[in-house]
Amino acid sequence: MRRGEPKVVEVEISANCHATEDEDKVLSALKNLVSPNIRSAIHVEELSFTGYYGNPIKRFVIKIRGEEAEEVARYVLSSLGDVDREILLSTFESRYDRRSSKLYLRVNKQEAYLGRLRLYDGSDAIRVVVSFAHGKDVPTVKHYITSKILAEASE
Repeated sequence: MRRGEPKVVEVEISANCHATEDEDKVLSALKNLVSPNIRSAIHVEELSFTGYYGNPIKRFVIKIRGEEAEEVARYVLSSLGDVDREILLSTFESRYDRRSSKLYLRVNKQEAYLGRLRLYDGSDAIRVVVSFAHGKDVPTVKHYITSKILAEASE
């Protein structure tokens, strides 16, 4: 890596699980966003909340750092279909916060459970936050994703 080149340093994957949902299915959906060779080693944090109407809500959170974070980011982005990749690239500026150097994605929870990763703008989604070092310049991060991650996935 050249000095100043963007680098993935953390990936956070999270989803809410409502009382009407099967916790095991929500956990499976989250784990399907992690590359298979590290799935068994991940730790899932569980947080409990109370909804507006007093309903119980659990939030499951997976945080991956270091080299494994790069692998997970590559896995998530390369698992998107061609249409979703085009959507990601065409809406990149609205999904990327240069102040925090974070890329924000939402993935369809039901599709993820079935092993298919699709972008989703609805409220009941899996949230993926990819944090970068040296990521203040939006065009440079976008180029990094297209040339290093998506290009390698197409090979």
